[in-house]
Amino acid sequence: MNKTNIVQFSSKHYQDKTFLINYQNNSIKESTNTNFLGLELGKHINWKNHINKILSKCVVVRSVYSNSNMSVLKVIYFAYFLATMEYDVIFWGNSIGSKQVFLQQRRICIIITFSSSRTSCKPYFRDKNY
Repeated sequence: MNKTNIVQFSSKHYQDKTFLINYQNNSIKESTNTNFLGLELGKHINWKNHINKILSKCVVVRSVYSNSNMSVLKVIYFAYFLATMEYDVIFWGNSIGSKQVFLQQRRICIIITFSSSRTSCKPYFRDKNY
């Protein structure tokens, strides 16, 4: 029961009412967000926590940038960032925070390719091996 939680979904303007649910003499705790199949959804039906989780994965690429070559950076990018982003973009792609994620993806592209900040990343995003 320690993984089970309750999320009362509502709009930002609706005043939440607390409630308690017991199951087999255990109280199920209330949470402000939930994780379902890797997606983190907040109680106001937004993707804020999920997008922050994706953005935090970008730090890994930036932290090893100075000590790595392009192939190592690409492996880290695919493993930590792109896999999560492509799986979830269907759900949160039109949210307010999606612009931050796509800008961060562009920054990572510039880091991996050792390009200047004015370089277009479109050719890299079209390339299936990138």
